[in-house]
Amino acid sequence: MGTLGSALAPNAAVMMGARIILGLAVGCVLATVPVYIGEISAADRRGRLVNQNEHGITSPRSPRRRLKAREVG
Repeated sequence: MGTLGSALAPNAAVMMGARIILGLAVGCVLATVPVYIGEISAADRRGRLVNQNEHGITSPRSPRRRLKAREVG
């Protein structure tokens, strides 16, 4: 619903509502996936798998922050 609402929004209010729905959905996924990985993985692999998931989420942000810092500074 959020994706279609964003793509087909006839005005700014509908776009904002769709973006709120998408933001809530992304937040739920980011909270649920590490728990799911922790539950289904074997005990000897659990930490590595959850760490890889978190690293995959946060690592693309670092270069972007560095580039923005260069632009601002």
